[in-house]
Amino acid sequence: MKKLVSLCLALVMLATAFAMPAFAADDKPYAGVKLTYWVKLHENLNAAGITNMDQTHWYEAVKEATGIEIEFIHPAAGQDGTEFNLLTAVPDEMPDIVEYSWTSYPGGASAAIADEVIAPLNDAIASGKTPNLKKILDNEVDIDKAVKTADGDYYVFPFLRGTTFENNNCLFTSGFYMRGDILKALGLEVPETIDEWDTVLRAVKAAYPDMIPFITRTEWMNQIFCPGYDNFWDYYVEDGVVKNGLVEDSHFEYLKKMASWYADGLIDPDYLTHTKAGDGRGIMAAGNAFATYDACGGGASNIFPHLLEAGLISDESDMVTTVPVTSVKGQNAKFSKMNGLYDASGSSAAISKRLADEGGEKFEAAVYLLDWMYSEEGHMINCFGIEGESYNMVDGYPTFTDVVLHNPDGLNVAAALSLYARGHQNGPVVQDTRVNDQYYSYSAQVAGMHLWTKTDFGKYMYPAGAAIATENADDFATITANVKTYKDEHEAKWITGQEELTEDAWNAYVAQLEAFGLSRAIQYKQAAYDAFMNN
Repeated sequence: MKKLVSLCLALVMLATAFAMPAFAADDKPYAGVKLTYWVKLHENLNAAGITNMDQTHWYEAVKEATGIEIEFIHPAAGQDGTEFNLLTAVPDEMPDIVEYSWTSYPGGASAAIADEVIAPLNDAIASGKTPNLKKILDNEVDIDKAVKTADGDYYVFPFLRGTTFENNNCLFTSGFYMRGDILKALGLEVPETIDEWDTVLRAVKAAYPDMIPFITRTEWMNQIFCPGYDNFWDYYVEDGVVKNGLVEDSHFEYLKKMASWYADGLIDPDYLTHTKAGDGRGIMAAGNAFATYDACGGGASNIFPHLLEAGLISDESDMVTTVPVTSVKGQNAKFSKMNGLYDASGSSAAISKRLADEGGEKFEAAVYLLDWMYSEEGHMINCFGIEGESYNMVDGYPTFTDVVLHNPDGLNVAAALSLYARGHQNGPVVQDTRVNDQYYSYSAQVAGMHLWTKTDFGKYMYPAGAAIATENADDFATITANVKTYKDEHEAKWITGQEELTEDAWNAYVAQLEAFGLSRAIQYKQAAYDAFMNN
């Protein structure tokens, strides 16, 4: 009997041993499946000498974890918009997965589905094939609403800047930088309100007449100083009511201040020509400007080193930052320049309608792969890379190694991390605040990750997923184009003094925006918001 029991146990153990490979295969149910994936090659990878994402350690880790092979298709640099249009013009030839800012698709995501470019994901989610994504959607109502159309169609595996607005440094990719050494010399503190900014800029102009007190990109001027008047430059929501700050009296007050600053030489006289990233950085980097508003990474890394090398500042800590401009000192700004948890500024992954129609193993593999990105394993690879190489767990905290922070090949942090992770860029991922806590090295950047969150804008932000109804889309587009052109022209003339900004001029301006149909556009946005909230 004992021999029989022993024999049975041996057979069970033998069977278990032979079953292990099968169990491992089940853990990678789509091993060997190959998918095509269209995605823009991030500039950080270009800086690292990468020409295709299949050359990254990140892809090696994804392939090892899932068993799925990916053929990445990258548009030519600077041609992603054009190539995307060509791609979507022939839906039957779409790659399996396409990464894009789908809220920017003409007519919105509903139109992308109607055009048979991408597939709705409702069946996949309802059938339990996306457990990791569904967990997020079940727990975060606002995100759940944002990633489906007004018709209730889920359409994307989203790029999320976290899941909450509270203390979320992932929502802020830019902020103020200024010369702390000059502030100290003048006996001034970093400014927070419009009045404090006025005092500081005037003091700098008086003490350093050849220096431009403030410089930034054209489009950012509104976005960073309007909040000082509790004003927003676009649509927002307050107590469930959609509004547009362009026609509010507070915007008039903002414009008067900007006109006085321009007339008194407090802002760059050529700011209207600074229309893209990097414009004006050379002026700041050469020590010819006191303060700027710029990207946290690209701005600081292209300004601070030059100031140090030229001896214009003695230490990187001579550069400081401050909170978003607020109407009341010590109080969070009502509005600010910030990203949404899910918005048009990031690209997310969708599955082509062609692949969904074909169905079968490849479609299921695509769903599995994209959902895996939100698993614990996928999250850590997406955000931190490979444990033991790009990061180590130190007291339960994923801590980047010198491969990232002090790359032996001389790569900057952004480029080095891009070889191992995607979370700091785009794609189907939930960003992690622990990345930003380590990602930046200059003290002003580190401080900015905390200070720039001092805003309540998350309470007022118009949701990116609230799309205008199809029947109103053309009229809304026409109104928007007319309003933008008229606004840009008149604000430029008023700020630069080409035309005097009087109450009569302002009232006539508001009347013209109304004539263009701005109130009707607000009604369209209200209807879209209501539908979004009821979805």
